[in-house]
Amino acid sequence: MTPLRDKAREGRVNPKGIPCLYISDDMTTAILEVRPWIGSFVTVAKLATKHALTLVDLSVDVEFGEAGQKPLMELKGHEIEEFVWWCVNEAFSVPVTRDEDRADYAPTQFIAEAFRSEGHDGLLYKSDLGTGTNLALFDLDAVELVSRQIQRINQIQIQHSVCGGRMIEGDYWESEHTDGSDDKYILPE
Repeated sequence: MTPLRDKAREGRVNPKGIPCLYISDDMTTAILEVRPWIGSFVTVAKLATKHALTLVDLSVDVEFGEAGQKPLMELKGHEIEEFVWWCVNEAFSVPVTRDEDRADYAPTQFIAEAFRSEGHDGLLYKSDLGTGTNLALFDLDAVELVSRQIQRINQIQIQHSVCGGRMIEGDYWESEHTDGSDDKYILPE
């Protein structure tokens, strides 16, 4: 359940070969972060810290870019600082795909290493996949297992929106079970 110490995969916080434990304060968020498929099984563990931890909290509660917010050029003083920390949190929060260029991790790994080298035990950052806060611990031994259970993924809900204004047309098919009034979309081969 913990990363292999000698074979750690690269992550948002850690470079390849240096293990980091990624956890969340919310079970659903923890499950969403591993990107399961419907019908898959996920082991979820409850952990407890062994001692007090010094964490860097990047989980800023300020939203930028929302309606009613000031344009960036009008930000002043503490607003600029909040915006910078919001950007750092976003860099850690935005989900990535497994086939993304690993060089994309370099900025967040660099930031994490700076905090680790200053003696911090880990980082807190918001999840863009769930409502919880994620925690990346530099020391795998900072927590101990309390309990674990297997969860079966029964359903995944998504929300989507149009990205850009251009519609790309593809093949359309009708099933013999429809009257032709329902749109059906298929993936291109």
